Amino acid sequence: MDAIDILRKFGLSDYESRVLLTLIKGGEMTAREISELSGVPRTSVYESVDSLRKRGFIELSFSKPQRFRALPVKNIVENLKEKAEENLSKLSEIFESVERRSEERKEEIWVIQGELTMKRLLSLIEGARKNIKIGVNRIPKEVLEKLTEVAERVEIEIISNPETATSLKPVEQRGGKVRILKPGKPMRFEAIHGVIIVDDLISMTFFFRSASDSLGIISSGTLVQFYNYFLQNLMEKS
Repeated sequence: MDAIDILRKFGLSDYESRVLLTLIKGGEMTAREISELSGVPRTSVYESVDSLRKRGFIELSFSKPQRFRALPVKNIVENLKEKAEENLSKLSEIFESVERRSEERKEEIWVIQGELTMKRLLSLIEGARKNIKIGVNRIPKEVLEKLTEVAERVEIEIISNPETATSLKPVEQRGGKVRILKPGKPMRFEAIHGVIIVDDLISMTFFFRSASDSLGIISSGTLVQFYNYFLQNLMEKS
C-alpha cells in the first residue's frame, strides 16, 4: 500500500493525493509546475489545491503567479489524526445510540458459557453509562477491579454477604454504595453467583465455579424490571 492509497482512506481524491505529495516533495510551486510534476490537469490542480487548503494541508501566496506549498508533514499528520479521531467519536456515539434503542425495544435472553462469561460481565461493567446494580454472594477479583475503575463515573449499588464487606471498600471509597445482607439471608452457595443490571436496560445472571465452568444469562425487557425489583427489595431489607 502506497501513500496515495492511504490518503484515499482519509477521504482524499486521487488528484488531491497526488497534488499534496507533489507539494510535500517539491516545496513551493505554481499550478503549472504542480501539473507538470503530478500529471494532474491544471484545471483540476486549482480544484485540488482549494480543497487541500480548506482541509488545512496547504497554504498559498498572493503573488503572481500564485504559488502553493504544503504545511509541515507533522501538521498534516496531526490534522489527519484529529479528523480520524473526531469521525470515530461521532461513529461511536451513533453506534451507541442505535444500540441503546435496540436494547430498549427487544425482549431477549442470551446464554454464554465458559471463559466468555467473565469477559462479557466485565464488558457490561465497562460499558455502563449511568448506573450499575449488582447482587453477588462473593465478588470475583476481576469484577471488583472493574467496578472500582468505573465507580467515579457511574452510580454503583452493591449488595452482598458480610464476608465481602472488607473487599468492597475500594468501591465505596470511590463513591459506590454497598449494602450487606443480614446473617441468615440467602446467597450463600459454594459457587460465585449473582445478578447485575446495567443502565436499567440489560441484566446478566452469572454462575462461576471456575473460569471454564461458568454460565451467564443476559436478558433485556421485562426480566430486567424483575431483577431490578428483586435487588431493590434485598437492599431495602438489608
